[in-house]
Amino acid sequence: MKWLRVKDITAMGMHSKSFIVLLFLVFGFINVSGQNLPLGYISYFSHDCDNATLFNFLRPEHEAEWMIIQDAHKNILRIKPSEDSINSTIPGSRGILDNMILGDYILEFEMKSVATGSADTAGFCFIGPARSREIYYSFLFSKDTVYFFSVQNDSILCRNSLALKISDNLWNKIRVERNILTRTLHITLNGESANSISFSDRALVMGYIGFGSHRTTSFLRNIRLYAPTVIQEYPFYW
Repeated sequence: MKWLRVKDITAMGMHSKSFIVLLFLVFGFINVSGQNLPLGYISYFSHDCDNATLFNFLRPEHEAEWMIIQDAHKNILRIKPSEDSINSTIPGSRGILDNMILGDYILEFEMKSVATGSADTAGFCFIGPARSREIYYSFLFSKDTVYFFSVQNDSILCRNSLALKISDNLWNKIRVERNILTRTLHITLNGESANSISFSDRALVMGYIGFGSHRTTSFLRNIRLYAPTVIQEYPFYW
């Protein structure tokens, strides 16, 4: 292999500089347009919920309520609500992706929530960022509204609620984009920019992410997580 010296590179002049710039632009285009990801983001977690290895990464609070089942097309993760949370705003069944503390990230997944009775008015929950089992944020997807809760020890506060139409008993594609600089979390439903919302809180710092179900049975599949960096030194404990 022939190595180029500094003076050789300098002598190559603007042609090399133009080539490097072109290479950078092409690479950026592939990442942004092909994968719809910002530069620097890579895949940190990808799982189709197709076998029990998912539980090597997922730490559920009530393990008996979490099960991988098979539908007509593929295996999916079923999350049943726990009975002790019927009168609470905290998701009845919570599960955290273990050993991954995130700042900026993009999370994509498919979910649906199925009510078993007329009194079942809640639904699927996205959890994050979470510092611990006592301090975390929760986004509750009901039929026509997303509720933004903050949980700190025994204090539960609904910080905001925004309209977002969820297809009941059908699969919904969810994209969550987290910006730690602006402390915002942007949610897009089924790839429709008109069907998207943003939540903001200055206390939204780094933390774990996870899923849950409240009063309804929820289903999850095709989990994809992209981030520029992840801290993987601290496991999560319930």
